[in-house]
Amino acid sequence: MGFSSAKDLFFEYSTFGGETNFTKSIGSAIFGLITTVVGLQLSLISAGLSGTGISIISTISILLFPIGIIYYTFKSATRTTDSKFHTRLGRSKVMATYLFIGGFSVLLLHTVGITIMTQVGFLDLTVPDILLGLALSLGFAFVVAVANYSTLSDSYPSLSKVLDVFETESSEKLERIDNKIEGIGHVPRSETNRILESIHEPDDLDDIIIKGEGGVGKSGILKRVSENSEHDILFIDASSYSIIRSESDLAEELGLDVSLETCIQQVAANRPFVVVVDQLDDTNREAGEIYKNVILAVAQIDSVSTIIACRAYDLEHYSEFVALSNSEYIDNIITVNTLDESKVRDYLEKLGVTSPSQDLVNLCKEIEYLDVVGRLANRGSELENLSEQVTVWEEYRKLLEEDHSSDDQLRGTRIVDRAVEHAVRTTESGSSVFSISDRQWTDQRLRSMGVIQRGSKSSGERTFRFRHQQFQLYLYAWDKVTGTVDDENLFRDTLDELDENINNDVVKWMFAVYTDQEGELPSDTAEFLEEILDDVDGFGFYWASKIIDVVKKWDAAQNQPVTNTVLEKLETREDLYKYFFDAGTDPSWAEALAEAGKFQSPPSHLLGYLHEIASLHPEVVKEIIREDVSELDRRSQATVVSVINELPLEHGVELADIVQDGLEDQEPTIDLYYSRASEFVENLINGEFFEEGLELADSLLRVRLEGEPEGPNDEMMSSYYLTSLFEEGTLERLIENRPEESLEIFEENMRTAAEHRAENRGQAVEELSFFYLKSISNYGIEQNDRYQPFELYIGFLREALDNWFEISTDEAQKEKIESYLDEYPVFRGFGFYLLKEYGEDHENLVAKELLGEENYSDIQLKKEFDLLLKYGFEYLSTDHQNQVIELIKSVPIQDTFTQIAEERQEEQEDMTVDEIAEQYSSRWIRDRLWPIREYLPDDTKEELSELVERFEDDPEGPDTPAVRSGAVSYESPESEEDLRDRSPEDLINFCIEEPFEEEEWYESDSIEETGRTGAAEKVASIILDEPGKYASELPRLAEAPESYSTRLIGQLEDRIEEEPEILDSESFRTALWDLSNQIVTNTDQWPSRTRKRVGWLLRDGFGNADSYKYFLIEENKIRNLIFTLTEDPDPNIERDRPPEGYAGHNDPSHNALNTVRPVALDALIIYARRKADDESEELDSEVKSKLEEKLDDPSLGVHSVFGRRFVTLWVADQDWVVEHLTDIFPRSQSRQDKEKFTAAWDSYVAFNKTYKDIFPVLRSYYFHAIDLMVEGENTETVNADQRMAGHLLTNYLFEFDLEDWSDSLLAYLYDRSDPDLARQVAWSLWKWGDSADENQALSKWEKTRVLWKRRLDQVGEDETFSEELSWFVRWLEHVENSVELDEVEGLLRDSLNHIAQNRRAWATLEEYLSTQSNDYTETAVDIFYKLNMRYERPMHHGFTEEAEAILRPALEEFENGDETYEKAFEAAQTYEAEAQSFLDDHR
Repeated sequence: MGFSSAKDLFFEYSTFGGETNFTKSIGSAIFGLITTVVGLQLSLISAGLSGTGISIISTISILLFPIGIIYYTFKSATRTTDSKFHTRLGRSKVMATYLFIGGFSVLLLHTVGITIMTQVGFLDLTVPDILLGLALSLGFAFVVAVANYSTLSDSYPSLSKVLDVFETESSEKLERIDNKIEGIGHVPRSETNRILESIHEPDDLDDIIIKGEGGVGKSGILKRVSENSEHDILFIDASSYSIIRSESDLAEELGLDVSLETCIQQVAANRPFVVVVDQLDDTNREAGEIYKNVILAVAQIDSVSTIIACRAYDLEHYSEFVALSNSEYIDNIITVNTLDESKVRDYLEKLGVTSPSQDLVNLCKEIEYLDVVGRLANRGSELENLSEQVTVWEEYRKLLEEDHSSDDQLRGTRIVDRAVEHAVRTTESGSSVFSISDRQWTDQRLRSMGVIQRGSKSSGERTFRFRHQQFQLYLYAWDKVTGTVDDENLFRDTLDELDENINNDVVKWMFAVYTDQEGELPSDTAEFLEEILDDVDGFGFYWASKIIDVVKKWDAAQNQPVTNTVLEKLETREDLYKYFFDAGTDPSWAEALAEAGKFQSPPSHLLGYLHEIASLHPEVVKEIIREDVSELDRRSQATVVSVINELPLEHGVELADIVQDGLEDQEPTIDLYYSRASEFVENLINGEFFEEGLELADSLLRVRLEGEPEGPNDEMMSSYYLTSLFEEGTLERLIENRPEESLEIFEENMRTAAEHRAENRGQAVEELSFFYLKSISNYGIEQNDRYQPFELYIGFLREALDNWFEISTDEAQKEKIESYLDEYPVFRGFGFYLLKEYGEDHENLVAKELLGEENYSDIQLKKEFDLLLKYGFEYLSTDHQNQVIELIKSVPIQDTFTQIAEERQEEQEDMTVDEIAEQYSSRWIRDRLWPIREYLPDDTKEELSELVERFEDDPEGPDTPAVRSGAVSYESPESEEDLRDRSPEDLINFCIEEPFEEEEWYESDSIEETGRTGAAEKVASIILDEPGKYASELPRLAEAPESYSTRLIGQLEDRIEEEPEILDSESFRTALWDLSNQIVTNTDQWPSRTRKRVGWLLRDGFGNADSYKYFLIEENKIRNLIFTLTEDPDPNIERDRPPEGYAGHNDPSHNALNTVRPVALDALIIYARRKADDESEELDSEVKSKLEEKLDDPSLGVHSVFGRRFVTLWVADQDWVVEHLTDIFPRSQSRQDKEKFTAAWDSYVAFNKTYKDIFPVLRSYYFHAIDLMVEGENTETVNADQRMAGHLLTNYLFEFDLEDWSDSLLAYLYDRSDPDLARQVAWSLWKWGDSADENQALSKWEKTRVLWKRRLDQVGEDETFSEELSWFVRWLEHVENSVELDEVEGLLRDSLNHIAQNRRAWATLEEYLSTQSNDYTETAVDIFYKLNMRYERPMHHGFTEEAEAILRPALEEFENGDETYEKAFEAAQTYEAEAQSFLDDHR
């Protein structure tokens, strides 16, 4: 430790980290020391004090001073804000520092004073002298301790006082929150446990924002958190201090003498502490800014959790609060949703409301209104007319008015008047509390009725507040409207009078009351709306939106002047225009827009409005699209198709002509419209509207051929949509129902595609060559040939033919094959394909083609014909087989080989032309006989065996791909034999000098590109066949073009998995690492693809169990390579974050696979795991340092690797992972941390299973991930959402998540009311069961049943969740033989509404009931009866065998007239003619 560090340490412990005055403390001590010494010396000199007396005094001092030192040091420490002084060790260090200073001072004083004055040497000191010195040292320390305590006492209150103030404040504010509802009790919320879990660990306290609309129960949640937290709490109700002007004002209001931040630091230095700020939105803007600053400061204090509650709108729109939601210091934002509908219905039933209206249910989803309704219900109020918020408060006010005795009819009115008086005074003062009088009976009655409640905990205080602030504001508004009806500026005056923090809600209530006074709107409503919606002098967005909330629910046809005014003014307010039109807007406004011509060249948000209401009001939307929508640009037309897609299909099909016109009315264009039209066609076909679907499909196929892409990715996306259109049974359904028409469409478009391809190549279509590259079998809907129409349509036609052949007659098949064989080469290729696949029934056609000599010389169809030979040969009769063998032996293309031999004779001077030709012919015979070898006669087999032995290369079969690296076979300009003959030095020189010219095309019996790529492949293969031989020259490969090194490293990466011994040669390894080092260190000279190849080699090498040890032999070199690659400039920001529409956009895991630094980090982690496995030790410091450095890498691709390899890191060094969890998965709300979290987390769940030992560590991170996914903050990482659902499901099924259900991750997810995530969980459950055997599925049945029931209880009949619930129904497919109907009867009955929305769920139910009907006839028939009588069957779902099996026992075993018989009969009758025969048989 240097002098400077020692000095800093000395001052730190002598002044409590700078919180006391060193000079003052030491000065006081020195002064006291000198005074004491002088006094003692005077006593000695005057003989007034003996040595014995000094000894006694010193001994007493030695005993007492330490007690004082400890006492004052402890008292001082509790007032400091540094946690180390609150520990025993810290206080000991402080006291040690005091004693050191005291001892040093006494020794110094002795040297300077006593020795000089008394001439006594240091070693001549007596016992009294020593005791005195020790006493003086302790006295000095004591004085310092007292001085420090004095300073700290002046600066800070005591810890106990701070805690008392905090406890008093918290208790008072929490007392105000009543989170129990009359008649219901406490309503549990999953958010409570989510928050408690986030603040459970003292060393890992989260800072949290909870947001939600007003009245959803945020305060109640915070009260439960405060009551159940294990830590000390400060609960601040910001609405109580809503008009503060400085931080000191806040401290003063709380009763603190110093700043709130300092006091919190004091407490946090001593223990974990939680600060809760409620009602943050209920402050004015100035106070909001002050709270923001305090919150951000407190959030940075260690051992403190800050929890804030704020309305969602304020959090997202007010700048001071937006800063909080984007802060890096906030870990989680938790959205508090309204209650689930099913829970609301249950609660209302508890209140005695057994048949609530939907409006009442919607109202009571907000806790505040459920509370009020509970009070109204328990007092006998009529609830049928409660449909809006204002009607709830009207009813509540009337309840107060009705509280009167028979002798005083005005009693109730006086209670309301007193409540209004309090409301007006409180609202206008900007406060939330008011005083009441003991002498006012009305106040006592308001208290007893629960309208007002105590605002202060102290019983002697008369401070009260309204139980419901919204009722306070409603009363204020009601008084203003009813008392000043003639005031033309009523609303404007009110806004000017009130503080901004409350006038928003007041305006809303005033307008609600204002328009609710009569059966029709007041006469001046139009003028009022014109004023408030004015774009210059009108209300701001938030205030105006409160008015709009009321207006949008009116019937627009009832008051045309008002409607015209609203539409006219909204056009000048784009933000309000977008806000006004949504699913909650009365559909009459859509008709009003149409009548006003607003759908002629409409803005995008109006079309978005149609999209939102399409499924709710299909007739209205259909009529508007047909009659009123016009003058659209192309993007708007695409939006209209999206709207049509949202219509129920029976309505959407009526608009198919509009979609058709959009495809044909202009030059063919591949754009967004095209993609939307593809989705529509898929829906039509799957809905069995085949004529309309086929016509549109034909147009889509033609446009794909002729259209020009609008954007860079439109061509690719159109192929994707076309492929998706015909996937998953759509094509099969088309062929099955419209076989000839469908096949004709695919044939005609295939012809057109072939003509386009030929034209683009400057060829006649008869000259078009294709099937020498890939077989038709290689093309299909699910293949990767999604970009070019020609290849795409080959796949479409091939799969269409396969389906057509399954249902066609032999004669029709024969005609089809013959028609193809008579066409030009492309269709002849299809003819060969069909003979190969279905030739067993068409032996004569196969024989005809295999005996046609011209086919053996047809280069255009070589690949397809060779496949026909291989697979069709077995279909031939023995005679025909022998004829084909003789034809092959005769070599029908002998003339071609003779010509080739003449051209190449100069290259092979040691052979004659005949010998060269014979060699080609023999190899040709070998390659033709080899695929049919198992059918050859014995003598021919012997001939083939001789030919195979004669040639070194292996026979080529037709299944061997003719293409490498894409659509071209790359060949070397020099033969492999010649290259092998070169010396190592000469071979590398060949690569450097490249003594050849590239030829783009070379045709013999294939198409080749001759040049560098082919040469690089051959050279790489030659070097790797004998690596030791070429080792000495290998580093010089760096002088050659990069292709040679890239191919070498790429081939090595491919080969080491099967041939790890390729790295046996030490010289080769040394040369390879030297070459790699040149590549990775010279980033300007080597492209990223070569550097990436090095990274891939290292990654895959360490990942291979057989090869990784070779990489550890020269470990230092390998580490340096990896470390160098981790600093590579690739990816830059553009490569790491591609813009929308480009591959890798919002998909860090995709970019991580294709850029250098992420690949290098991947290799580093795998290397670290191998080292840990081999040496059974933690990561070494250098690796840890590099990993920690990469945690700060700005690349999201790099960060995603930490998630992808999380389990690998865990196994390598669990302690390191736990220590850096918050770096791998940062949970703050800053944009950067959100991006890093989702990059890592989505990769973690997408590429890893969940593990029981890891889950507890990540549990809180799962919560955070759910929050972000619900907010739409996740990435596009492939299958991340599905795999996340799978993780959550696994945690539930296998009991990793052992919390009570209400505390579990799944419960929290379901409370987020996200249908898509919930559906993914249910699908994952079904998928797991689908892959399990029946016993495994049955073992999880109970958990599945419980989860199914929970979801039904939670979502009721809400069809938004029908797709999710259908997967639970379909789980019966896995256990139908083991689960009896009486076990699932209730679940099935409660699920009927959801089953009716899903074709497959309906079919599953039928199948299950058909297996149960014999044993449970009455129940099975009743369920089936109710399903058919109450709900509409899925389109085209007919009377199935399963339906017959369900009903048959009832009709056979029960008498006519019996209830079960009648239900079965009526259920069958719903199928009309389809079931007639069945009913006839059972009359």
